[in-house]
Amino acid sequence: MDSKIIIGLVIGIALGGFGGYAMGQSSGSGISKDEIAKTEEMMKTAEASMQEMGKQMLASGTVMQELGMKYNDETLTSTGKDLVILGEKSQKETEKSNKMMMGE
Repeated sequence: MDSKIIIGLVIGIALGGFGGYAMGQSSGSGISKDEIAKTEEMMKTAEASMQEMGKQMLASGTVMQELGMKYNDETLTSTGKDLVILGEKSQKETEKSNKMMMGE
């Protein structure tokens, strides 16, 4: 599966969770503390998954670049660079979402 699609799905799910959480907080709909705790735990799990995915993308991209240079394969090197860029974006988005969630 294309890594851009995976990143888009993960970011979409996380943003949907953040948006739902924010709407629930502002609407005063009487959400129980248990529901809030479950939502918070779900968001923390999604955050950890996104951070891990970003780290894996960075590591994989670096290895692909090294192999591309070793075997003089420009396509592999280019794909590795793209993967590193996507991993960096994923980690920046995760950090940005964390700051928004924490109110910083």
